[in-house]
Amino acid sequence: MQYHIPLGEGRPLRLDYTLDSGQVFRWRREEDGRWYGTIRGTGLALLQEGSHLVAEAEGEPITSGEVVRFLGLDDPLSEIRAFLSRDPVLARAFAAVYGLRLVRQDPWEGLVAFICSSHNAVFRIQRMMGCLAERFGRRLRVAGRTVHTFPPARVIASLELADLAECRLGYRDAYVLEAARMVARGEIDPYALVDAPAEEARTALMKVPGVGPKVSDCILLLALGKKECTFPVDVWVRRAVLRHYRDAVRRATGVELATEEKGLTMRHYQAIREWAQQAFAPYVGYAQTYLFLATRLGAI
Repeated sequence: MQYHIPLGEGRPLRLDYTLDSGQVFRWRREEDGRWYGTIRGTGLALLQEGSHLVAEAEGEPITSGEVVRFLGLDDPLSEIRAFLSRDPVLARAFAAVYGLRLVRQDPWEGLVAFICSSHNAVFRIQRMMGCLAERFGRRLRVAGRTVHTFPPARVIASLELADLAECRLGYRDAYVLEAARMVARGEIDPYALVDAPAEEARTALMKVPGVGPKVSDCILLLALGKKECTFPVDVWVRRAVLRHYRDAVRRATGVELATEEKGLTMRHYQAIREWAQQAFAPYVGYAQTYLFLATRLGAI
């Protein structure tokens, strides 16, 4: 199955920024120029050709609308840019990485991915998530390449810790296994949280072992679509805030942020989150994502 999805000036997209910016971890670009990955049970090959995105799909049926939604192509990016570019730092960030979109990945996969992200580097998260898919997911062929679906919670829930050893999750293996078992037992439903209020979803997520404030914020933003009110603070975003917004945070919250050499306390994390909500709503998530990537690439 193949779809041609119109892009053009009204729908700017940079697949490289969107799929290789720490939002998702199992998409890869091959020498043919296509990006290969999966959405639930569907293998996809994505290629930008002029003013169109060509999507080839194999596996479970998928609509072009689901591809659009996954890539955030239904977000009004030009409007978001105009709103956030009133801030001079974000104006530079948008100029540097325009076309970056906020993905809406599978909630279960997002839960596991960001449990694995704790105190971790992107390349290691990619390796862990890739291993879980290759070991326990389903193999598909799309556009002549092999991809693997991410295993559902019930599959991982049936395993033991020893089964996960090859994927080298470290201490996170117990968290991933318990998260899967909680989903399998019906104690948490990541898919139902998509429609839940953000604070209710955050409370539910933080009952899962390995999910703290930052991990829950990542899941809320990048798997549950709570982009209007979520601002995860990692090392790159903290660096951007300290470099460009330290005085603004103090004026908004009364909190004096510590220097980068010192650890990020919960009080400081909450102060940054409160300031961001005041400064960037209703596009808090896009502000975070553009600050993250532009700082990581040295553009701001």
